Amino acid sequence: MIPINKFRYQEVILLGLGRSGLPALHSLLCGKTKVIAIDDNLQNVNIGGLAGMLHQQAISERNLIVNPSIDQINFKNISAVIASPGIPLTYPKPHPIIEKAKQLNIPITSDIELLYETCTKSKYIAITGTNGKSTTTVLIGHILKYAKQVVQVGGNIGVGALQLEPLDSNGIYVLETSSFQLALLNKVKFDIAVFLNLTPDHLDRHRDFDSYKAAKLKIFENQKSDDYAIVSIDTLEMQKIFDYLAKYGKQKIIPLSIQKITENGVSIIDGVIYDNITPNVQKEFEIKELKRLPGEHNAQNIAAAYAAAKINGVKEEIIVEAIKSFKGLEHRIELVLEKGELKFINDSKGTNTDATQNALKAFNNIYWIAGGISKDQGIECLSHLFDRLKHVYLIGAAAPKFAEVFKKYNIPYTCAGTLKKSLELIKESNINSGVVLLSPACASLDQWKDYEQRGNSFKEIVKEMWND
Repeated sequence: MIPINKFRYQEVILLGLGRSGLPALHSLLCGKTKVIAIDDNLQNVNIGGLAGMLHQQAISERNLIVNPSIDQINFKNISAVIASPGIPLTYPKPHPIIEKAKQLNIPITSDIELLYETCTKSKYIAITGTNGKSTTTVLIGHILKYAKQVVQVGGNIGVGALQLEPLDSNGIYVLETSSFQLALLNKVKFDIAVFLNLTPDHLDRHRDFDSYKAAKLKIFENQKSDDYAIVSIDTLEMQKIFDYLAKYGKQKIIPLSIQKITENGVSIIDGVIYDNITPNVQKEFEIKELKRLPGEHNAQNIAAAYAAAKINGVKEEIIVEAIKSFKGLEHRIELVLEKGELKFINDSKGTNTDATQNALKAFNNIYWIAGGISKDQGIECLSHLFDRLKHVYLIGAAAPKFAEVFKKYNIPYTCAGTLKKSLELIKESNINSGVVLLSPACASLDQWKDYEQRGNSFKEIVKEMWND
């Protein structure tokens, strides 16, 4: 935990008490800040342990006020508003506190900004992209730790920035950054900024694709000539971003590709890393048959992690050793169980069709469990991969809509309704080869608290049914 002393004996508003908000509250109170904490879903907030004791003490000493009405707040006394990533800044409409702060020119900041202002001597590596950023973030952290560097990993991955340990000039923060987090940044400068890919997402919170893209591009803001941008160039949209940075940016740029060998960049083709970061010197390393990092999308993640680690001074051979020792990331094409020739894969983090497409590309003979709350254009955009399917088990709110698509393409399907029922049907069918894949292409909130609970339930049921 990182105490925040910037607002010592001053008063701030903290918006949101989730995974980033609660650690921020703890950090502010430890720094003797008076906090007005506001959360529109206070009944879901879990305050426990030592942090809970601290908060109760702060309430009794009137250093913490929870959920007052906006009329009860004296904004003249407010030094800053610290907003969690889930708080709307502009669209579909700003949170009333944000709107009031803008009217009165009260600074709006975030936990990542406060971390950056507090641990000023540390190095910062940030990762963004529509998909793959969690795996890449953890993989970079794994490689750097394997190389005996001092590392803390957090951000959007589930560990709040202020929940991390304080680091000095020898330390490196590796942060997964969402569009919501990037939109909140002002002065943060990342030493290494990684941008993996970009497709439409979260358009319920961004006015349109251009607004979503603009938020993502803030990862490169404030970078200087000794900083690095690592950018995939395998789509037209990402090539445009690379070209823009090459023309207008001050930072050094490292291109990534899984389609071609790039000049001055890193490529992965057919299980071989091609390192051309040093001009006119190509190094090659074989990384075939990585069970924990299957698929083309993971090749992109590996290329990005390789580039970030090399820039950070890790020897190439050590990077490759670390990649081969990586055990994968929970809920991201996670191998749960192998029962003879039957594999069970948990890809509960596949909450949109782009993410699920990566999972489908990685396997054949798939028994696919899909459904939930559909976030985008539906399932038909994946029809070019339907020949990989043996049967589809549909769950959640999107099941009727998805069923129409599979009926159209003559793909065998069952509207199972629930995850447990899907697995019961698979068990009853005596399937003994292929891949049972949970990759819903949907959000989880119709039946689960979040994708993690959904994925954990899948793993528990699979192990209960198949671990004889």
